[in-house]
Amino acid sequence: MANKERGGGVRVQFLGLDGRRRTWRLGKMAFKQAEGIERFVKDLRASRAYGSPLAPATAEWLSSISDDVRRRLEDFGLVDARPSDRVTVAAWVASYIAGRTDAKFNTISNLRQTERTLIAFLGREKLLGDVTEADADSYAVQLRSKLSEATVRGHCRRAKQFFNAAVRAKLLSENACKRLKSSDYVNRQRQHHVTAAEAAAMIDNCPDAQWRLIVGLAYHAGLRCPSEVLALRWADVNWSSKHLRVKSSKTERESGDVRDVPICPPLYGLLLDVFSQVDAGAEFVITRYRGCGANLRTQLHRIMDRGGVKPFPKPFQNMRATCETNWLGLGVPEYQVSAWIGHAVQISRRHYDLTLREYAEVVTGGDAKSDAKSDAAPVKTATPNPTPQGIASSRKNSQGILSNAAAGACAGPCETMRAGACDTGSLPVRLRGVEPLTLGSEDRCSIH
Repeated sequence: MANKERGGGVRVQFLGLDGRRRTWRLGKMAFKQAEGIERFVKDLRASRAYGSPLAPATAEWLSSISDDVRRRLEDFGLVDARPSDRVTVAAWVASYIAGRTDAKFNTISNLRQTERTLIAFLGREKLLGDVTEADADSYAVQLRSKLSEATVRGHCRRAKQFFNAAVRAKLLSENACKRLKSSDYVNRQRQHHVTAAEAAAMIDNCPDAQWRLIVGLAYHAGLRCPSEVLALRWADVNWSSKHLRVKSSKTERESGDVRDVPICPPLYGLLLDVFSQVDAGAEFVITRYRGCGANLRTQLHRIMDRGGVKPFPKPFQNMRATCETNWLGLGVPEYQVSAWIGHAVQISRRHYDLTLREYAEVVTGGDAKSDAKSDAAPVKTATPNPTPQGIASSRKNSQGILSNAAAGACAGPCETMRAGACDTGSLPVRLRGVEPLTLGSEDRCSIH
């Protein structure tokens, strides 16, 4: 029965399974709530004593209580201990990763990395049910003391994944890592626009034709390296229509794993160079580094050193982002660029579209670099409202081909696409400025 205590507390008394009277002090709460708990306790006792099924209301209450309340019921012998009270975090994470037979090699590698950091922090004897939100917060704080924010969020995202799986397996009632920040983080300081001169220096200093093609596929076609570059087969190269059929294991579940990418003239030459050296019947375009987990970045840094290129972070990803940015600079529609590069438009805007200083020079008609260094006030001239030459030249055809100044902003792997590389079996892309098309103009599309 439920009784009030001095001080405003409430206690529930009931007959235990051993025949002894038990007292459960609930603290301060409404007396009607205590009476409700008393009914649940009596139902649990009857179920344990006589094997009768629990009432739906009791079962729902039991699934919603906190771990501390459940442990109190375990002490009374009214419920069994949860498996999480016997399973360690280390054992659960190891079993979860072992069960991910559907995951790719790199996914398993990332899960293993998070497993090592998590077990190093919690210890191998930490029980799954003993992990609190405070433990999760401390784990993230420790990671931030030695890792970048993007890496920390990746570990937190995978730690959530481990504990979410435990919740679904009914080992936990809630995820202790649910409040950790795990959304994608874009570090703008690690983004770098690879210039045409830097790309040429890297290609010229590669040790062989295959390495020149590895750099070219990332810079001229935006392929993911190493996954898409090493997966490319000669059967995927369409010489007549000048496009690559690229298969991606990263996006096969979301948007399909096949896309067509145009081959610009410089990349066409690199492909021919490698093709002339391969043995008859060769399957893969790149025959080196066939093992899983190939690390090409170290060798690329050596190539950059030989070419006098200052090393920049994430070289392959930055070459891929540069390729996308240059395609956009050529006036290719955003949806088409996203289809070529192999991800959604929103991902492009967040992670790949780079901001170029040259675009500011197109607007100002001058040298943005020298303007940034000068703090002097502009000098007034006798002629009011002079027209800058750069702006005047760009006004000649605002809907047509880019002016020379605007074209310079796009210098990169695709500047030669103006000479016909865009004609890859699909409709040619006409470049236009930022003004909307005017009906009746010479640029209006018509079907004859």
